Amino acid sequence: MIKRLRWLTAGGVAGLVVMTVVYFRLIEQQPPQTSKVAPTPQKVAQQKPAETTASQLEDKDQLSIVFVGPRDNIPDAAPIAYGFWSFAVPVTGILSRSGQPLIGEFEWLAQQGWQGVVNLRVDGERDEVGDDRKLPGFSQLGMNYLALPMVDGHPPKEEQAKQFLSFVSNPVNQPVHVHCRGGIGRAGTMVALYRYAVQGWPMDQAIEESRAFKGGVSNLQEVWLKGWAQENTAGSYAN
Repeated sequence: MIKRLRWLTAGGVAGLVVMTVVYFRLIEQQPPQTSKVAPTPQKVAQQKPAETTASQLEDKDQLSIVFVGPRDNIPDAAPIAYGFWSFAVPVTGILSRSGQPLIGEFEWLAQQGWQGVVNLRVDGERDEVGDDRKLPGFSQLGMNYLALPMVDGHPPKEEQAKQFLSFVSNPVNQPVHVHCRGGIGRAGTMVALYRYAVQGWPMDQAIEESRAFKGGVSNLQEVWLKGWAQENTAGSYAN
């Protein structure tokens, strides 16, 4: 009995040794593991969005991720770039909106027949060039230009509102493209103003339309719009 136990013990140890040797040999044969390093914020910021068009994006999930708001009434060939993710045409032939276009998007607008640009950005905000006229090649496009600098999240001054309505209502400037940085609050405020002052929409409806663009107008902008509606009759700026 004792001899048998000694034999089993010796056999067990020998088996364990063999298994250990086989394990380490298998480890040596495995290719070295490379760790994936996440890109730094600086590298992510340098990555440019892929050049594509709306007609090339058919996946609804992808559309919901890419676009800031509904891209209504736009040509299939409309560019898809960062500032143009919120591109829409609220009033066909008269008024469109978006975030900050780059020169390529301005060139496309000019080629499509847009005549005017209203820029709502403050030059230098977020350490960025906010004056479209400083973009190389912009002046050569021959588009009529109106700068109405508004602080992000804030409403226009009354004189700026009147300038905007006058500019957009002038056929010489139509279609007019209005933009801020993201195409959400400031652009949404001015479109709501046009809806009420020129088209005669109820102000609540005009404000609600802006909500489709990532929340739309800010509280300050909403208060200002409702105040404008109290002082001015709907449709009073219609030609």
